[in-house]
Amino acid sequence: MKPIAAHVTYLKTIMLFTGVALLFAIVGQTATISASFAHNFSAVQVIRADHEEHQRAGILENVVAWADRAIDWSPSDSNWAVRRLLGYIYLHNQQVQNAAESLDVNDPHCPDSITCYRRGQVLYAQGRFDEATALWRRISSMDIYFAFQGDSAYKQGNIDDALEFYEISWHIADTPASAKSMMLLNLCRKHRGAQEMKQAVYWCEQAVLSRRDIWTQVELGRTYYEAGQYELAEHVLHELVSGHPDFAPAYQWLGLSWRKVGRKQEGLEALETSVRLAPQNVWARLDLANI
Repeated sequence: MKPIAAHVTYLKTIMLFTGVALLFAIVGQTATISASFAHNFSAVQVIRADHEEHQRAGILENVVAWADRAIDWSPSDSNWAVRRLLGYIYLHNQQVQNAAESLDVNDPHCPDSITCYRRGQVLYAQGRFDEATALWRRISSMDIYFAFQGDSAYKQGNIDDALEFYEISWHIADTPASAKSMMLLNLCRKHRGAQEMKQAVYWCEQAVLSRRDIWTQVELGRTYYEAGQYELAEHVLHELVSGHPDFAPAYQWLGLSWRKVGRKQEGLEALETSVRLAPQNVWARLDLANI
């Protein structure tokens, strides 16, 4: 008969292998994903892998200890996938230092895009903003990814979160890409609502550069008007109604702008046109009634 100590050692060995087997079963696809990332960095991959790892992390939160051991036991081709997933689990549980060690955040080489993204998250959580955004710049369209995250948060009313995402997006790439037009409009509206008109004008001008359509132009015209830049508002809005004669919001702000520069009758007619085109617009009707 084997000594008790030998039985205990045997049982521990069985438990370890069982835990490692469970871990490998869950992250098996992760290793494949990691390999496919190695030569093709993109935000699309980050989104896909982020979702998949988020699902796996929910299963693995109670087996972090097994993941620690699995790093030592795993084959070299899947070792990094395990480390990356463990880093995400730590980060998800706000164990930033453990995440930093697992993801090896100070290694200048990123084996794949999701690792770059995760390392950036850790650096950001550590307050190393410039280092985080420098990593994220290595992933194509990452500024768009953060812009979309901000748009989603803004739509849900989480304005502070949205502004944080927008700041990251603009820091990664301060270019008015068309995919960031909603971000730029939201920033314009936010500053305009706070009466920070210089910033509001800047963001609305960037929005028009990103996508020149009726909505970005009318927002720019309105912002010029509320900033007291009536001639600029008149120019933008008159050009807009010339090309879109049935666009009621443009007539409303054009009418107000015209009256501010002394063209009273034309302003009155523009407001009347706005009300005729959109009689449900209470604000345009009030503007007309207040003349």
